Amino acid sequence: MDRRSYASSYFNDNYSPGKAFDGIIGQSGSSEWASKGEQDPWIQLNWETNQTFNKIIFHDRPNLDDWAPGGTLTFSDESTVTVSGIPNDGSAYTVTFPDKSVTWVKFQVSGGSGPNVGLSEMKIFAPVHPAAETSVLETETVKN
Repeated sequence: MDRRSYASSYFNDNYSPGKAFDGIIGQSGSSEWASKGEQDPWIQLNWETNQTFNKIIFHDRPNLDDWAPGGTLTFSDESTVTVSGIPNDGSAYTVTFPDKSVTWVKFQVSGGSGPNVGLSEMKIFAPVHPAAETSVLETETVKN
């Protein structure tokens, strides 16, 4: 899956937007996206083809100085989801929504605090479909 990440800004190459999608959580000073002096930055992930997902797990930066408490997710289908309650300690915060099949998702932070607001991770999950039904064979006891 070819993807590209963008942001309103980033502190330097060690804090580039791709760090928020690298699968590494909670490592202050590396593997996190940090804006350059913004309290309400945005970050966006684009794909070449539609991707279907219905859950995003947010991890704020692990330091207590910079906090992205919430904001708005916007999708390429023009729908939005409000996000609020992201903890200021880097712990997981899950947002679920109806399945989206889109080519990009953008998170616009609102109410951020600190000099370089950003995220440690933004994990995007495809829907989990229920397992196929299992047939149970009934056995019959025949009495002679």
